[in-house]
Amino acid sequence: MKACFCSVFGCVVEVDRAWRLAVDGMTAAGHPDEADAWFGLAQARRYQKGRRDDTLAAFERALDAALGRTDVWDAYLEYATYGITVDGLLMLTERIPPGVQADYLDRLLSVADGRDRWGGMPPAGMWRRRRRRRALCPVRNLRSEQ
Repeated sequence: MKACFCSVFGCVVEVDRAWRLAVDGMTAAGHPDEADAWFGLAQARRYQKGRRDDTLAAFERALDAALGRTDVWDAYLEYATYGITVDGLLMLTERIPPGVQADYLDRLLSVADGRDRWGGMPPAGMWRRRRRRRALCPVRNLRSEQ
């Protein structure tokens, strides 16, 4: 079993290296598909133990290159909201551009309420989340005030 794991892990490392080369080349060339390379790198890193910060950074670079890509937002939010804090959730919500923010408010609120598929919001953060809910969902607050 150990040999099998090592061969799979070796493959993951090679895939990571290949995406990193693609990222470096496309970034240097200013290629229009740079977001695809960063997204591929994020996907390659997301299942590697100890690479959470690297994975999030790759997702963020993909979004910097193509802010409106919903496939990147979907994968990023799924990954980023696993084990997120209240402050992290608020920062994430602020990062989503207004043009697509409304599409993700229900998902973000389910994370804040602990109703997401991971049950991700730590209980210690729940009381703070209740106080700061208005900051999390400005679009919904505007609707309720009308």
